[in-house]
Amino acid sequence: MCNGISIRSWIDNGLEEHKMKEGFRDWLGIWARIFLGMVFIVAGAGKLLAGSQGFEPFVLPSFLPQALTESIYAGLPYIEILIGGLLILGIAMK
Repeated sequence: MCNGISIRSWIDNGLEEHKMKEGFRDWLGIWARIFLGMVFIVAGAGKLLAGSQGFEPFVLPSFLPQALTESIYAGLPYIEILIGGLLILGIAMK
């Protein structure tokens, strides 16, 4: 016994504090995942709704073939929405 506190209770208090920190990290990770997933979904949906105007800020290198550039532009919104959905659902983690 040290200062009226047993070693066992000191260890239990430390473990309880560790569990609380661990729980906070879990919730923080979940909310960060949901927020980032929503960002991806909104970005992809915005590009889909804006059509070709949604890609004006993007400039791909000129050495890429035009067909590849167009396919990247066509597929990017769907990929963003898919990644956003996977993040929100928590699929394919680790």
